[in-house]
Amino acid sequence: MSVFSSVIVNLNNQALLHLQHGQIDQTVGTLCRALSTVQHVQDLEASLNNEANKPMGPQNVQSLLQSMASTLNRPETGAVASTSPANGSNTPSLISIPFSPPPSPPSNSILPLFSRALTIATPGSSGHAEPLLAMLLFNMGLTMHLEALKRGDADTKGEAICGALELYEMAFSVVEDYWEHFQVPDLLLVVFALLNNMGHIHSSRFDQAQTEVCLNWLNSLSGMPMFQSLMNQPSYRSHYLDLLVTLRQQNHACSPAA
Repeated sequence: MSVFSSVIVNLNNQALLHLQHGQIDQTVGTLCRALSTVQHVQDLEASLNNEANKPMGPQNVQSLLQSMASTLNRPETGAVASTSPANGSNTPSLISIPFSPPPSPPSNSILPLFSRALTIATPGSSGHAEPLLAMLLFNMGLTMHLEALKRGDADTKGEAICGALELYEMAFSVVEDYWEHFQVPDLLLVVFALLNNMGHIHSSRFDQAQTEVCLNWLNSLSGMPMFQSLMNQPSYRSHYLDLLVTLRQQNHACSPAA
């Protein structure tokens, strides 16, 4: 897996370089090549195991967060349970790279875009293909999301936004089904990035029901001590503070009048 992982990460990093230069077609094409490589790895693993190597995982985000909460660190000790994802490893392999959102009209979304693409700090550090797959799908979604923000035409912008949302949802399906294959910090980062950006889209489309779903799940995530520690890192602190303000405003708006 380590050889394939290095190939996939290299393709991912090539795609991010294209994205930095605004080369959308090259970005998408390179990410598609990386996704095809991941699919080849999964097919090979399935044939070697003579079975579809898909564990029984949470079937929705609510149960996913509940499972994470029950296995991750507790406030008083900071210890990670032995049943935590990726054999209890607490060493992150995913890192994020910032991208500035393109100039665009003020967004109607109550959530700021998480415009940081994901990559692997040390190729080969992940023993499973699924974290790589989720990473690639998120980056593809972010590419479409950033492209949508640049577009002035409502029709083409809508198509790009729909494409971004679909890719984010595909990535989340991978997380739901294979969450135990993720190292704990990576799992927290991916879940946050996906929920945040899906919420950004739903909010900008005035889909109140789906926006509230994402906010409620982000609120649950924000109560986890390991997530708080992750988000207090300099790379994420500003976005985390914005998120907390949004969540506090949302909770205040939903509270019954005194």
